[in-house]
Amino acid sequence: MSKKIVVKFGGSNLKTGKDYHRLIKIIKLYHRPLVVVVSAFYGITNKIIQTLDKLHEDDRAIPEFFRRLNQLNIKLVNTNISDERYRQKTLDELDDLTDRFSRILYSVQAIGEVPDFLYDQVLSFGERLNAVLINGILISHKINSRMRPSETFTKNFSNQINN
Repeated sequence: MSKKIVVKFGGSNLKTGKDYHRLIKIIKLYHRPLVVVVSAFYGITNKIIQTLDKLHEDDRAIPEFFRRLNQLNIKLVNTNISDERYRQKTLDELDDLTDRFSRILYSVQAIGEVPDFLYDQVLSFGERLNAVLINGILISHKINSRMRPSETFTKNFSNQINN
């Protein structure tokens, strides 16, 4: 079994649309398959926390958060994916994930609190959205890429430890 190289790109490395071009250059420098781990785009996790804090006092918190998130997604996709096919596919995948995220936030608002079991999942949507974006960018730049949810690695890692 060959050793895997894991490369992590944190939110502080992903502050502008142009930072994704740097990410592509770094990935290409390895000349071999990588496991790429990404954080949310800079500031997104904080925005999610701020939105959670406002849910019960401001009915506009959720729509405003998603309006800004969608604007950011469109800007990042348009800045980094020139091929219309890949651009549209990535936007569709981001929309699907954003819709799921929206349903969760509205459910949280309806019940009046974020259950402990759901808090980490809600916060992880920033990373999930960025993973979809980066996967689309890599594929559009002819870099073989497959997105895997973090649960896949956690499960596999747990199985290796227990065997």
